[in-house]
Amino acid sequence: MVVSALAVHHIPEEHRATAYAEMRRVLKPGGRALIADFRPPRGRLGRHFVHMVTGEAMSANPVERIAPMMTAAGFRVTSTHQVGAFFHCVRAESA
Repeated sequence: MVVSALAVHHIPEEHRATAYAEMRRVLKPGGRALIADFRPPRGRLGRHFVHMVTGEAMSANPVERIAPMMTAAGFRVTSTHQVGAFFHCVRAESA
């Protein structure tokens, strides 16, 4: 099993596809992955506050791209959901 908790937003966007491919490579067929990352606030004021406190990585974190990138890396996404107001989770299995 691969678990990534609040780390994807620290990977430069141009390297994320490689990171997902590496996650897939280390798993046996049917192995599971759980990616949980920070979901930025939707409102302008909330995004501005997060940007001021944490910077660009968290204020503009494109969590909606996680599932498609995992699919492209060879995963079968089994669920995506929000946990509370600030977390986006993707569950997947290696194909």
